Amino acid sequence: MTFARSHRSLTTRRNPIFKQPLPRSSDRNHRPARRTSNTIDTRALSNNTDKDMFALLAKLQAEKTRVDSSIQTLEVDLKTMSRSRPNKNTVRMLVALQETLQEDVLALRHELDAYNTVDPHCVEKRREEIEANKLEAERWTNNIDIVESWLSKALGTDAEGMDHLRRECYGAEYTEGEGLEKL
Repeated sequence: MTFARSHRSLTTRRNPIFKQPLPRSSDRNHRPARRTSNTIDTRALSNNTDKDMFALLAKLQAEKTRVDSSIQTLEVDLKTMSRSRPNKNTVRMLVALQETLQEDVLALRHELDAYNTVDPHCVEKRREEIEANKLEAERWTNNIDIVESWLSKALGTDAEGMDHLRRECYGAEYTEGEGLEKL
């Protein structure tokens, strides 16, 4: 035995069946492999009789048949799904069609709005809204006049003082000598 071979055997131990290094007992993260029903213990195989070997072979062949049928079912499902899935060209075409249709809908809405401007029903509705807004503006104008007269009395200011107060409150909407701009 040479030094290199003895040195390798001291540093790593190999599993004789799978030719993989065995974990050292000093490894902290090592967990022993769990045995499941699908794992074959080769030591147990060497002790079995022919009858046991045939039973094991039959079990493995049944498992292989089951796995093969599952693979075939999955392949058929995959082919069916790939046929039913639209390709990229179809998706692009549908997206372009959707964008065109959205543009058409927008153009038709603008055209409908243009017809609504001369529709007698819409014109009458707008007249009613305008009349209601005028009444509302008159009411608030009257309210502003009432508050201004109350302030004039409460503060005891003359017309010049009220003009200064109006310029401060109304800003650009107030015209000197005329008051607020008309609606």
